[in-house]
Amino acid sequence: TVLAARQRPPRFAPRPLRAPQVFRTVEVPASYTLGDVHAVIQSVLELDDDHLFSFFMTNEAWDQKDVYAREPTQPWERDAYEAPLASLKLEVGKQFLYLFDFGNELRHSIEVVARGTLDPKRT
Repeated sequence: TVLAARQRPPRFAPRPLRAPQVFRTVEVPASYTLGDVHAVIQSVLELDDDHLFSFFMTNEAWDQKDVYAREPTQPWERDAYEAPLASLKLEVGKQFLYLFDFGNELRHSIEVVARGTLDPKRT
């Protein structure tokens, strides 16, 4: 079913737009939130978690539709830490934008490349 497929963990490929040849493929539990995905990206790309971030699910920076932020301050933003992946429309092929450090605008393309195989009971 669609719900069962959505609960299978997504496999992401985050790619810095400044260096598109650099990317990692990561698989996380469907119970993770976008805030958790932020932490995973920070770890695998060896970034310092010292700035604000947002996920733009339309894949357009500063779009006011479907935005998840670390600290929402605008009425159109939602809390990234309250957005479980299983509740999002993350079909294979979906691309969205992760923007870290609003001053330097470190933009990362995130693509859902597959549905994973992690044990859904793992966290």
